[in-house]
Order: sequence, then structure tokens, then C-alpha cells
Amino acid sequence: MNPLVEFMVRNAGLAEALIGEHTDDGRGYCRACALGAQRGYRRFPCDIRRTAEQAREIERERMEC
Repeated sequence: MNPLVEFMVRNAGLAEALIGEHTDDGRGYCRACALGAQRGYRRFPCDIRRTAEQAREIERERMEC
């Protein structure tokens, strides 16, 4: 398992919090992931959002067991 996904799974609520922060701005960019200065933002979904979604899926699978 990806160490970052594992960290998110071990810290309850972290994945949901990150998913809530890393949202589409309506133009296909992440609202939270700035590239710096005037370069704009990363494309949505960003890597953090994808990783948090993986962690959330693992959390859900574990709850079903």
C-alpha cells in the first residue's frame, strides 16, 4: 500500500477533510493546489485528491467487514 494512503487510513477523518479541501474550481483546477506565484493551480483531480479517495475507499471496505 502507498505509505501516504496508509497514513491517511490510520488518521480517521483525514481523507474526508482533504477531499473537502481539494475540489474542482469549476474550470478543471484544484482549489487548494497552487503552483505558486502567478502560475495558477494544478489540474483537478490533483494527486492529493486521488490519494485521499483511495484512502476513503479502503476505509469503507474495512467498515463493511
